[in-house]
Amino acid sequence: MFSPRLLAPLIVASLVQAQGQVLVVDASGGPGSNFTSLGPAVASAQSGDVLLVRSGGYLDSIVLDGKSLTVIADAGASVQIAAADVEDIAAGGVVLIR
Repeated sequence: MFSPRLLAPLIVASLVQAQGQVLVVDASGGPGSNFTSLGPAVASAQSGDVLLVRSGGYLDSIVLDGKSLTVIADAGASVQIAAADVEDIAAGGVVLIR
């Protein structure tokens, strides 16, 4: 007999694999961070990646040129950025900034 509850873990696993890697940006260079500024993080990111941004002031502007990315502040974080510019996103591409 088919059970939807057995299918749910497979769906979640495939969504996690379909999503890119999580890159952590922390202005203070705290533990587990990959970058201390947004520009290099965006430059290194591939479409589908998530930039998890920790609290801090980031003076660099981010330019999302042709990449589908998610840029999200860490839970409870206060993040200030100079500017964000989204350009040349392909049809069906997504940019999420929260």
